[in-house]
Amino acid sequence: MSIGFTKLENTFFTISVNMICMTVENRLGKLISDEISSRNLSIRNFAKLADVSHPTISDILSGEIPSYETCVKLAPILHLPLETVLMTAGLLPPDREIDAVEQEILHLYRLVPPDKQQQLLEYAKFLLAQAESEEKRKKR
Repeated sequence: MSIGFTKLENTFFTISVNMICMTVENRLGKLISDEISSRNLSIRNFAKLADVSHPTISDILSGEIPSYETCVKLAPILHLPLETVLMTAGLLPPDREIDAVEQEILHLYRLVPPDKQQQLLEYAKFLLAQAESEEKRKKR
């Protein structure tokens, strides 16, 4: 029964920025679609940037799961860590402890020069203290 449902889901899948119905396998397609739209690129131009064929990008947008090698090429173009792209593509199981936003924060932290990492940590602590203070004010 679930096989028929998956086929039905894929039937209703459309490539657009405002996708409403999307299967798990198409999460990478959504990321690529958003990136293409935000950069105002064609599929061919995006494929050239990623050094993959445009049919490969079209296949991903249509819901096909890409190869590991394709994910390696897409990660820097999407400005995401490879692990996030692999999980989004369905090639790695989702990390239950760290979501995509947390992974991106960790990835960006690692890209910051070591002398600036302490500043980021202090800023995160500041934001936390600010949020806690606002929460206390709301409770009063």
